[in-house]
Amino acid sequence: MRAGDFACRGSGFVARRAGGFTLVEMLAAVSIMAILLSVAVPGMRDLLESQRLRSAAFDLMADLSLARNEALKRGANVTVSPQSGADWTTGWQVRLAADNSVLRQRSPAGGALAISNAPSSLTYDRNGRLAGGGGTVRVQLDSTALSHDGQKRCVSIDPLGRARSDVGGCS
Repeated sequence: MRAGDFACRGSGFVARRAGGFTLVEMLAAVSIMAILLSVAVPGMRDLLESQRLRSAAFDLMADLSLARNEALKRGANVTVSPQSGADWTTGWQVRLAADNSVLRQRSPAGGALAISNAPSSLTYDRNGRLAGGGGTVRVQLDSTALSHDGQKRCVSIDPLGRARSDVGGCS
């Protein structure tokens, strides 16, 4: 018989010591997990919000590129505009100007995303250039939920219609 075994003589019954956790061990493990989670959760929230901001900037760039390519392909004006009034945070649409058909529609980015310096709409002419002949258009995206500075994105559209995203605010 090994240590930890229990034997009842005469009955043929042998019980082994049950393996598992004691209540004290369980409480210690739970308290360590609580401490680790309290440290990790704020950092995870910032990471998720930062990724949401980056994703919104690249979605806007992709839709601007689609609008430019469609304008070149179809030889017609294509417009990118907010879904509701002049508020880009409600999402945006890429529309063919000739018949007002929707080529792509984006839903709101969510979170605490703010979009500033954006015009009421951006129109690409049949040559793939921004209509209106102005200079470079800059759209700033930032998140009010991030706890540290430097979490802004600037989407720049040059007069030729090419979009580019940079980290930091628009100057």
